[in-house]
Amino acid sequence: MATASGFAFFLEPKVNGCLKEILTKWCKFLKSKDSNLVLSGWLGDGLNALTVTGNQNGLSIASTYTFTELYQCPNPDDPNTLGFESWDAFFIREFQDGMRPVAEADIVHACESAPLQYPVSNVQLTDHFMGKVQSYSLQNMFHNDPLAKLFVGGTVYQAFLSALSYHRWVCPVDGIIYKVTHVPGTYYSENMFQGFFGGNPDEAAPNNSQPYIASLATRALIYINADNADIGLMCFIAIGMAEVSSCEVNVKVGQHVSRWARSILVAPPIVWYSVQM
Repeated sequence: MATASGFAFFLEPKVNGCLKEILTKWCKFLKSKDSNLVLSGWLGDGLNALTVTGNQNGLSIASTYTFTELYQCPNPDDPNTLGFESWDAFFIREFQDGMRPVAEADIVHACESAPLQYPVSNVQLTDHFMGKVQSYSLQNMFHNDPLAKLFVGGTVYQAFLSALSYHRWVCPVDGIIYKVTHVPGTYYSENMFQGFFGGNPDEAAPNNSQPYIASLATRALIYINADNADIGLMCFIAIGMAEVSSCEVNVKVGQHVSRWARSILVAPPIVWYSVQM
């Protein structure tokens, strides 16, 4: 991808339009009953990895729950599907009640993600996000929305969500939904300074391009007016990555949301950014 030709190819709007059509059709299949045929693999050889991840606190094992003790499963006695009607239903499975108590902090993690970059302070309206440093550029991240100017000088917290983890996103603060925006963008573009840059191929180039794709990838922006005046207006930005790029928003403008009280996004992307004034 990060060759000169690949860099240009995956930035091309027509290419990304075609990829969107392909991935949209694939998404429909993953929501159909036919897709649960592959669950025997996820719930077979992959079950141990899923269970270990669900029991982790950071890099340490914090508990020894079984998969069905961790997650709500429609039919725990079915070894092939656990009762999930589709792969999508399995992927966005819910935790058992009380499995993840919410911290008392004013801002909490919106999902089971791990910190990637934080805090990145004094972010600018425009910056060189295509460079080796991959700076955050608010105007690009916010898709030229005038609201971007309100966040100049603010702070970005960036996190990464593993495919093995819980895959619903919840509200990180108590507040009111101010605005929701869907931004069409790239799916496989990666930073030119990753991949084959310098003659040393890097298989992790997509993962190393996460700040870069904040300005380019398909994404959903959810602006939240926090109840806490010290937080004020913040923006939750869910960034698509490769084929994991659907952004199904479950909240509406004007709706009051509470920390972890309900999903704000399902079947989500793997990367998220929180931008605070």
